[in-house]
Amino acid sequence: MKKINKVTVIIPTYNAEKFIGRCIDTVISQIYENVEIIAIDDGSSDNTINILKEFKKIKVLENETNQGPAYSRTKGLMQASGEYVAFLDADDYWDEDFISATVAFLEKYEDAVAVSTGYIGIDLKGGTVEKPKLSEEDKAYYGEKGNICPDFFEFWSTYFGVLTGTVMMRTSVAQQTKGQRSELRLTEKI
Repeated sequence: MKKINKVTVIIPTYNAEKFIGRCIDTVISQIYENVEIIAIDDGSSDNTINILKEFKKIKVLENETNQGPAYSRTKGLMQASGEYVAFLDADDYWDEDFISATVAFLEKYEDAVAVSTGYIGIDLKGGTVEKPKLSEEDKAYYGEKGNICPDFFEFWSTYFGVLTGTVMMRTSVAQQTKGQRSELRLTEKI
């Protein structure tokens, strides 16, 4: 029987009472079975912490004061026990096969450190936005569904397609970085 590697999902929260339930529900509803959820409340002043504590299947950490998402992600990362780790912002959510698809990719391409997917968002006018939308030339270069990216920085600068909730990483590599830069409150993902 093949071992099912554990995945740790880290969810930083701050005044997220309107969205956090949906976010966590989509992680709990993943078709992938071995998932650890760590939610970090970043000093919320609303009902977020009480909502988090209602979920029995998650580990809840608290920051006494607001430290920013990078600080909270790093706090969760350093406690992650899964083979793989993903971050999901409290106002985002996944399709039910996100974890199984990204883990399958990392297991197929053992030299890959991380995998990123496309995403669908809602713009300010309520319209749907799908990113990244590859040019015809790039579809030929990367393959229709994408594959191993030969030049990550070139791809990122062209498509700005790597967002927090679209990435699954090998935990051991992510922990070696010591986490995200907490002094960058608005650009901590860079």
